[in-house]
Amino acid sequence: MVLSAKDIIDAIPSTKKFGLKVKKLYNESKAPSEPLTEQEQKIVDLIGEGSKNIDELSLEADLDITELSAVLFSLEVAGVIICTDGKYSRSKFN
Repeated sequence: MVLSAKDIIDAIPSTKKFGLKVKKLYNESKAPSEPLTEQEQKIVDLIGEGSKNIDELSLEADLDITELSAVLFSLEVAGVIICTDGKYSRSKFN
């Protein structure tokens, strides 16, 4: 089961990584390396301690799905949120 970008990277055989600096591809720290944008923070606040699907977040954030998807992707890559069964929640590391 894939829960994060790290899971995908870990599944790639080491002989196929072609010298990629794997630690640079995902965030292993407990906090994002850069401060969140205003829009990213708004989404994190809307998610709160629970979980929400993309439709709920789109309505509450007043963002179209395309724009929201970009923000969610950025937050996932940074390790701030995870998506499980179509619901977004805060990462256990944050």
